[in-house]
Amino acid sequence: MKFIKDILLFDIQATGPDYDKDPIIQLAAVLLDKDNLLEKKFFNSYVRVSLLEATISHHAQLLSIPFETMQKSAKIYRSEEHTSELQSLACISY
Repeated sequence: MKFIKDILLFDIQATGPDYDKDPIIQLAAVLLDKDNLLEKKFFNSYVRVSLLEATISHHAQLLSIPFETMQKSAKIYRSEEHTSELQSLACISY
């Protein structure tokens, strides 16, 4: 199957189903080639929403990642630093 444009898929992981109450703890995106659907670019960022070790540990368990990885992740207010990475994925040439 051929597409007119490359395909950009987003994935958002939160601690629960309600995005108004449950914090987002992971943002990811993948850009697929329009001709063969192979991955062209990939973005993944874990988001730390707390400085409390118990909360960080719980979120790491939810994502099945090491505690240290979650602990070193960008704080939620700093995750806009990754916006340029997401924007570069979204820049699709025709």
